[in-house]
Amino acid sequence: MVSSPSLTQLGKSVAKDIATGSFGPGSQDAFSYLENNLELLVDLVDLLIAEGRKKKQRTNLISAFAIMLGHGLDEVRLQVEAGIKANNRVVDRIRRNLLKAGSDEKLDPAVLMIILGQFSIAKLEVGEELRELLSQRMDDAADFAENDGDVDMIMDAPFAELVKAVNGDLFELQSHVVENTDAFPAEHRAGMAVAMLQSKEPLVREAAIGGFLDQDSMVRVALAESIERLSPPPVVSGTMLRRMIALRNWLPSDERPKLDAAIKSCRQRKVECASWPRTQVADVYATGIDGSGAQSIFVMAKERRKYAFAALLVKQGVGVRDAWVRHRLTRREVDAFQSELPMSVDIFESSMDHVRALMSHYLAVAVESGTMPPFELFDFAETTGLDDLNPVKMEVEQLVQSLCEDIESDFLEPQQVKETLENCDDWLDNYMFMESWFEGDDDIAAQLQDGAVNPGDEEQFILEHILPPRRKRWAEMMAWTALTLKQDEDDPMWETFAVTARELLTDRDIGEFAVMRQIAADTVKALRFNKARFPLTEDEDDL
Repeated sequence: MVSSPSLTQLGKSVAKDIATGSFGPGSQDAFSYLENNLELLVDLVDLLIAEGRKKKQRTNLISAFAIMLGHGLDEVRLQVEAGIKANNRVVDRIRRNLLKAGSDEKLDPAVLMIILGQFSIAKLEVGEELRELLSQRMDDAADFAENDGDVDMIMDAPFAELVKAVNGDLFELQSHVVENTDAFPAEHRAGMAVAMLQSKEPLVREAAIGGFLDQDSMVRVALAESIERLSPPPVVSGTMLRRMIALRNWLPSDERPKLDAAIKSCRQRKVECASWPRTQVADVYATGIDGSGAQSIFVMAKERRKYAFAALLVKQGVGVRDAWVRHRLTRREVDAFQSELPMSVDIFESSMDHVRALMSHYLAVAVESGTMPPFELFDFAETTGLDDLNPVKMEVEQLVQSLCEDIESDFLEPQQVKETLENCDDWLDNYMFMESWFEGDDDIAAQLQDGAVNPGDEEQFILEHILPPRRKRWAEMMAWTALTLKQDEDDPMWETFAVTARELLTDRDIGEFAVMRQIAADTVKALRFNKARFPLTEDEDDL
């Protein structure tokens, strides 16, 4: 384990880069080191707590530690979602340390909020005990924001100053709100949403609609009821109404009547729904789908004499995970974005029809999983001209059928299908994203540990017992990959992925699929790596 001074040196490197406005090699080294030593996040939080107890805090170092923590927690979340649950122990240890430190009156509530804000940014659950702790510490030290060098936070900054601080950027403002309030109990967040709704600042009222995407139904219901019942009624703009209508079907079905009543009250007050912005899309790109089921979309759109670069992240079993837009870019800046993309991921030319299909499907997946999309999704949709945000799930059987209808009949002949399934060498040679196509979760590791399966039999065991129950998941991966490749006229391989998806949906022996044999082999390699890096143990002292 690295000593605290070493972490401090990493923090100082990040702090220097923060001062310059961009992350250089020093920061990248720090992030990479944390990714490979996630247990150090516990020490990093201890350093933040210690810095927060000082009379003269080094705010630049606090900011650096916070960014490092957020980066590390995001890596934890990615691994947990992939089924590697060992790092939950790291997060649990952080929670316990924070609760223990919370009894110390010298613990700065501002620093506690910064730490818990990183949980929010990484989309990790804070936990009710920590929410209550933060609420209590805020009540006990209402004047904590007067400390020298404290960061601007929504609780202590007038809304007008907040609007000025974000340069009138609605989505940055709403992101700021989420980061600084998500750690509070739901009733506090509900109160904040209602307060924002009643603000004299139009931009703050616009951001209040983000409360409909809070993960807690209490916040969503309170906001809907306030729009309907507050007296005097809140000022709702046509754009706010349009977004309320658009997100209606993203909500659980039992909450929709509340929003319907709020929408009806707006119409009765003669609020006219704003039209969707007109857009001019220039280029669309899609990445391959990685082994966790994640895929990114990149869209370049014209904005008068400037450009916008929009990104969307969707994930199998989760829904719409993230979205962001960079506005007012020069052509040179856009070219820089585009030139960097193929260096790190497989990138394919795509189309807005593909984006629409992905959006509808993954919004429906989000409804099923109970994961609310980010408010920034509206920025993405309004920038790229997506005016239909209704969740409609594309079942894999339906997708495969539509793909196969466009395949020449000769390619679907039994002998040709057999030959297609027996060879996947071209896939592995051409697509980097397939390097992450394996099963690496802890459930499999638990079945293989303690000598239950002989070392030489692991691959066959996975092929016979692990992959068959998961073949529909892989069929879905193959089908959406086929649809992605089909958009790129320079890529002829989409048909092989479509046929493989179709056959995975049958009772064909999974051992006949060369790609599934490769997935089994790669799974063994991944499990061995994870066993060394994340040993399955209940002994928390190992941290």
